[in-house]
Amino acid sequence: MRFGWICLFLTIGARSPAIAQPVNLDNLHIVTGTATRTNAERSAAIMLADEIRKRIGVSVPVSATWPASGNIILLQRASGNEPALIAKPESFYISSHRQHNRTVIVVEGYDGRGVLFGAGYLLRNFAYRKGSVALRTDLPVSSTPDKPMRGHQLGYRNTANSYDAWTPAQFEQYIRELVIFGANSIL
Repeated sequence: MRFGWICLFLTIGARSPAIAQPVNLDNLHIVTGTATRTNAERSAAIMLADEIRKRIGVSVPVSATWPASGNIILLQRASGNEPALIAKPESFYISSHRQHNRTVIVVEGYDGRGVLFGAGYLLRNFAYRKGSVALRTDLPVSSTPDKPMRGHQLGYRNTANSYDAWTPAQFEQYIRELVIFGANSIL
């Protein structure tokens, strides 16, 4: 009987994927892709920089120009030449490659909201340490929403026992985290 359990554990262990080594993203810059950025794309860049700063204590610059050095997260809308994986609204595709001794992570969204949800995916999958952020190298990844409406109801009424005492900053953070996890509507 022990031999059977040992074989089962060895078989399960053989099928599990290896954990990818993280890519360190020190000296990180966030670049927005086009000059005609939408509000959602600008919001994605600002949100990504703010949330990284909150978690690691280091400010990440956001610009529309490509920096001379450092690792880059490029946020942009799809140009139409991308794979069919991002052919629906709010979908995104994230890839990573090396360029001139730096890591470039590209977040391409079908639209501005796709870019926003791609930035949320990165925030959920970064490994944070004081002063640095890293990303596992199991990219590329793509995501297309199953449902056109993914939301949450915020019923502010007399039966609430928590958020009626929140500050405006706490309430804004709550709504931001809904977006990070893919919500596109708030009732």
